[in-house]
Amino acid sequence: EVTFGGYRADRLASDIVWAPVKVESWWQVAIDDITFNNEPKNLCNGACQVAVDTGTSMLAGPSDLVDKLSSMVNAKDDCSNFEELPTLGFQIGDTV
Repeated sequence: EVTFGGYRADRLASDIVWAPVKVESWWQVAIDDITFNNEPKNLCNGACQVAVDTGTSMLAGPSDLVDKLSSMVNAKDDCSNFEELPTLGFQIGDTV
């Protein structure tokens, strides 16, 4: 099934969160913070920008932020601690 220019509410896993696009060529939007298990981690100070792309699972960002995030998550290279990892979220306003 393909839908252009709309969405079917019965197919959504959660509500849609609307955010103003800052850079149209990248679908770049501002986020307020990054969360672990719905708890803000104060990593952004309201200044993080993210590219919203449903066609990729890649996360990228400034090296210092990615390094800090990687250290906090502490994922093992062999994924042996997968079950212990936090759920990563992105806070926009009051919504994660």
